[in-house]
Amino acid sequence: MRKLSILARLLLTVLTGLAACTTASSEPTTWLDQPLDGAKLPLARLVIMAHASDDNGLRRFEFFINQQSLVSVTAGGRRFGEASVEWQPPAPGTYTVHVRAVDNQGNAGPDAISVSRLAES
Repeated sequence: MRKLSILARLLLTVLTGLAACTTASSEPTTWLDQPLDGAKLPLARLVIMAHASDDNGLRRFEFFINQQSLVSVTAGGRRFGEASVEWQPPAPGTYTVHVRAVDNQGNAGPDAISVSRLAES
C-alpha cells in the first residue's frame, strides 16, 4: 500500500510538471510603442510602431485605423518581432490605431489599441 501511495504522488508530480510546461500562450501578445495612447500629435505623417511575441513564432502584423484595415506586414516567423508603418492622417481628429499579431499557426492575439488626437500645428 505504501509503494502505491509513493507511486501515485510521483505520478501526480510528473503530470503537474508536464502541465506547467505545456501552458504556453496560444495567441500572440502585441503592444504599441507609438503612438502612445492619449497622445496629442500634430497633423503630419505618423509612424505606427508595434512589437509582439509568441511561442509559435509570428506570421504577420495587421494594422487598422478606426476599424479600417491599413496594411498587413510579414513578421518573419520569429518568436519576437516588430513592425512599423507610416500613415498620413487625412484631417485633424481623433484616430484609433489597432494592431494585432497572427502567429505561425494562424492564431490572432488581442489588439493593441491607441487613441490619438491629431490637430493642425
